[in-house]
Amino acid sequence: MPRRADGRPGAEAPVGAPVVACHLDQPGTAHAYRWCAGWLATVGEHHLAIRLALAFYILPGRAVTPRANWPRLHAGLDALLAARAEQLGLPARD
Repeated sequence: MPRRADGRPGAEAPVGAPVVACHLDQPGTAHAYRWCAGWLATVGEHHLAIRLALAFYILPGRAVTPRANWPRLHAGLDALLAARAEQLGLPARD
């Protein structure tokens, strides 16, 4: 998963940065390649392509807001990857 997809205030991910896909994607269906809702809610506003999608109403504003019943979200891709490695019993990556 490319870390350059993450952005933060003052260091937004540029327009050409990748967007994080959903782990529930279903290739060959209408939901083949969806954007990750957790990633959108955590760092989506700091990704210029997502900001453009919001500005042009391609993506609804609620897409970058976590829902009340969601689990705690990771702060970004680095935190997600570290948690996943721990969960799988893999060594931590630098």
